[in-house]
Amino acid sequence: MNFNKEQLEAINLPLNQSAFISAGAGSGKTRVLTHRIAHLMTNGIDGENILAVTFTNKAANEMKERIGKTLDASEFVGKRNFTLGTFHAICLGFLRENHKKADLPQNFEVIDPDDQRRIVKSIVKFLNLPENASHELHKMYDEQKVNFYVQQINSLKDGLIPREKLRDTEYLFDLYQENLQNTGKVDFGELMFRTIKLFTEYPEVLNYYVNRFSHILVDEYQDTNKQQFEWLMMLLTRKMGKFNTIFAVGDDDQSIYGFRGSKSENITDLAMKLKDLKIIKLEQNYRSTSPILQAANNVIANNLKRTPKSLWTDKTNGNKIICRSFENDADEARYVVTEIQNLLKQNKDSEITILYRTNAQSRMFETEMRKKNVPYKMYGGLGFYDRAEVKDVLSFILFLADHNDDRSLARIINYPNRGIGDVTVGKIEYIAQTQKISLFEALKDESFKENKPVQDFLTLVDEMTEEFTQLQPASVAQYMVNRLDLKKYYIHNTKFEEEYDTKMENIMELGRAIGEYFTTFSEEEKSYTHFKTEVNLGMNDAAKEKEQTNIKMMTIHAAKGLEFEVVFLVNCNEDVLPHERAIKNNDIDEERRLMYVAITRAKEQLYVTYSDGIDSEPSRFIKEMKGKKKA
Repeated sequence: MNFNKEQLEAINLPLNQSAFISAGAGSGKTRVLTHRIAHLMTNGIDGENILAVTFTNKAANEMKERIGKTLDASEFVGKRNFTLGTFHAICLGFLRENHKKADLPQNFEVIDPDDQRRIVKSIVKFLNLPENASHELHKMYDEQKVNFYVQQINSLKDGLIPREKLRDTEYLFDLYQENLQNTGKVDFGELMFRTIKLFTEYPEVLNYYVNRFSHILVDEYQDTNKQQFEWLMMLLTRKMGKFNTIFAVGDDDQSIYGFRGSKSENITDLAMKLKDLKIIKLEQNYRSTSPILQAANNVIANNLKRTPKSLWTDKTNGNKIICRSFENDADEARYVVTEIQNLLKQNKDSEITILYRTNAQSRMFETEMRKKNVPYKMYGGLGFYDRAEVKDVLSFILFLADHNDDRSLARIINYPNRGIGDVTVGKIEYIAQTQKISLFEALKDESFKENKPVQDFLTLVDEMTEEFTQLQPASVAQYMVNRLDLKKYYIHNTKFEEEYDTKMENIMELGRAIGEYFTTFSEEEKSYTHFKTEVNLGMNDAAKEKEQTNIKMMTIHAAKGLEFEVVFLVNCNEDVLPHERAIKNNDIDEERRLMYVAITRAKEQLYVTYSDGIDSEPSRFIKEMKGKKKA
């Protein structure tokens, strides 16, 4: 097998040498990592002493397969007893091995998010609050607060917030933990949380694993968070200032999950802890052409807090990057899809992707794809009109336009959460069926006269229906956001700020889609029902073809680790990439890393497109691609 000089140096390091492999995009980091494991085992290190950590099950399975192919000599068949898995999977194994000390039953259950919500809901529903409990705590009974509380639990266990920030929810956190303990359950975030606690309370357990795992290897190290770094340092640290050997592979230039708590600073912190840490740079790229890499290097060079490196390739005769501006998003989408059609005529098997900063940006391109009968597949996410927040708001609009729309009412009767439970909904449906009336008429039945949530909903519908008739179609989505206080609702129902932004952007994009429809179609077709029909027809046509296609659409975050022959990087405008939130917070470095990741997905051809209309400004990163330094 052919390796370059730096790859060979990394693979063949002395067995007791710790190293950070600064592996640029497309530089063969996974290959180096797997061959390092094979090198350890072929040079006398027992698999029992090797711990390899990944972030995803997919990466773990891929690594196992590669190591298996490398260690194909018969003498190693029975010696592949190394430990390899995700952080959480490995912690699960540690807890099962020490379940008594961890105060857990032998076959404890790991609950999923739905189970987690049910437990929290049961606590806040039946909880006898103490007299001195705060007013805020008493308000925790509604569904919205339940979701918020679940997020607080998860953020605490992921190390994203300290316990003191729980304030009014601290009491409920303790009750939640007590419930898990009494029923022999743990939640997903608790796996590492409990493992660190186990190591802290039982030094002999920690010492066992420290002595067992003399060689620790970590993939995608730049994505580790504070808690994962703490866990690794516990396993690395021996007595008398000595450490186990770590072989960490990563790229601080591809650290794009800061919103989830990942810290690229963990690279420098590792170097500070391990004074003999060797840093090897893998700068030869085997994926992209020279023009693409030059643009990527030009962009990322503007981030000053990074491990300096410059990618290069033997593919020196690549196509120039195509950069195009348009007056509006619609023109941009038409150009991109037409260009894809032309590329498919030249090579029907071309691997092509459209990359965008946020999910909301997919809508215009999905619409244009359907118009031109170009099959596509969404990767790592749902199609625009399949997203829950889009369905919810559109259903509310459709119901206000037609109170007999039972399907829409069924979806939004408790959106946002207003305390109309499943029992009540079942009764409403029974009355509607037996009396052959609409669900809305069933809500007015005498049996619900004393049901406050139902009566409050009827009042809300009456008020909103009157207001709705006065609205222009282009403003209905914004009206829904304001009238239903959806900003507050989604703040309480999303764990990360990034997820909240995505949901709000999707709702605003729905508003733009409705506005466009009512200005494009004929008078007899200008209705919300016709709009929904048009959406359904388009979705149905797309579903017939999308499974058999090389055309992918995804966010830049979803594209990390992937590669494509042709990449269309779209909507490269200020306030989009970089995102307006990052600009406001003066946090451009991670957005620049995101741009770097997007550029380096392309193997042969990169298109960069943006709007240059009255209210649009091209992304600063476009200038940086051309070698122009930031101001």
